Amino acid sequence: MKRKRLAGTGLTVSLFPFLAVLVCTMGVLIVLLVLVVRSSEVHAASARREQAQQLADRRESLLDDLDLEEFRIREIEAMRPDLRQRLAEQRARRSHLEDEMRELRDHAAALANQWESLNDPQTVVESREKVADEIRSLEAELENEKIEMARLRGKAADEALLYSIIPTQAPGATARRPIYVECRPD
Repeated sequence: MKRKRLAGTGLTVSLFPFLAVLVCTMGVLIVLLVLVVRSSEVHAASARREQAQQLADRRESLLDDLDLEEFRIREIEAMRPDLRQRLAEQRARRSHLEDEMRELRDHAAALANQWESLNDPQTVVESREKVADEIRSLEAELENEKIEMARLRGKAADEALLYSIIPTQAPGATARRPIYVECRPD
């Protein structure tokens, strides 16, 4: 039996080996794709665990910071009344010092005015006259008081002597009622 030859015999390309290579290549690529996906899943899970651990550590750190800040707030709140009292005292002291400074300025201005008036010859003459008048009035008042004192001494000498008993509170004293004895010449 003879085979028939086809017309136009020439070189023919067989598609089977090309398809076989293509299928094998695709199979290998699918296997590599699965391995890469699994590796990325493992890597992603590892990254998620690491990120979760970092977040947990960060959360613990923030909670510690929060506790510390709450402690500071409580301490500051505890110190607040004392600080307010000290502030009020400092304000009172400041206002007192400002009043003192104002009084000292006024006194310095008054002294400066007196100094200027002392350097004025007319004022010196007037002030001498005022001082002389005041001295005369004080001497007259002194004479009146001397006369009054002499009158009262004379009156006191004429009166009989009187004595008084005054109870005292001594450190070792008792609380008993005192007994008074009056002695008369008759």
